[in-house]
Amino acid sequence: MISRRALLSQLGLLAAVGGGAWWLRAHVLWPSPSPVFADGRSSGWLDFTSPEGGVPMIMVLVGGAPVRALVDSGAQSSVIDRGLAQKLGLPTTTLAPVIVAFGLSGAPQLGRTARLDVGLGGLILKDLHAAVFDLAAVADASGRDFGLILGQDVLKQVVADLDFPAARLAFHNPRAYVPPEKARATPVRRSGGQLFAPVTVETTQFEAVIDTGASAVLALSAETARTAGLLSGRRIGTAPSVTFGGLSQDQVVLVDAVAFAGETYRNVPVHIYAPDRNIPLPSGLIGVEAFERFRTILDVGRGRLHLVPAGPEVSPRGPVVRLSPLRALR
Repeated sequence: MISRRALLSQLGLLAAVGGGAWWLRAHVLWPSPSPVFADGRSSGWLDFTSPEGGVPMIMVLVGGAPVRALVDSGAQSSVIDRGLAQKLGLPTTTLAPVIVAFGLSGAPQLGRTARLDVGLGGLILKDLHAAVFDLAAVADASGRDFGLILGQDVLKQVVADLDFPAARLAFHNPRAYVPPEKARATPVRRSGGQLFAPVTVETTQFEAVIDTGASAVLALSAETARTAGLLSGRRIGTAPSVTFGGLSQDQVVLVDAVAFAGETYRNVPVHIYAPDRNIPLPSGLIGVEAFERFRTILDVGRGRLHLVPAGPEVSPRGPVVRLSPLRALR
């Protein structure tokens, strides 16, 4: 039997891990990387290296060195760990600060940018300009070792094909890619580099950002949760949340149903985040637990989302088990 202490430790990973990195950029023109496909079409499949699946992390090459990278559709810009950038001798900007980064919690960071080429199987991202910040603390707190975040600046240039049941992903050339026959288009709206999708929590509908850097089915801003009536008349628990800005305590409520993309999730623990400063934040984040049974095809550049059901077979990670923090606290 799992202990209460162990259960609460695991629940800390239900909230955003590398996601929710909402950048406020200043004094820098942010160029897009140039994807170069060896066959003109695709990177080929790359296996996830995430512990027990979860958020999509893969091994890439930076300057010939293997680096674990998190593919994070919630991060507005790519990020490389400061210590790793120094170790690899990557060229950085000379003006500082060139960028200010806020997470969903914690203190802001000031950083520079580094220019690098990233190898991903049969794809090379040329001239990727990544923000240089301290990722080691986030990696240590989350228990997931990664030195690079590939954000919306990358995803706008490719089609990201995330096969969660098979724990693998591929990047495709948007000009050559056609979704598979069984793929079903899912309504989304693009704003900047973010894809917003309609979500219904019990009887309230709103839009949330597709965030592959967040692990929970759903996380909501405190304002959205109050509007939906989730903070009154029901038990409220807490759980640690690891975000770019640091470690915080989220409120957690158990909701009867979350509906997204034609699927309904029952008895869902929803994390509620409240920033400690007045910064622009999304109403909600849809995390990877909502996609565990789907091959998920993100075409951020053209504002499209396709889902391919995995079928009745059990995924390589086993059946989906959701642990409720509210039950743990009883």
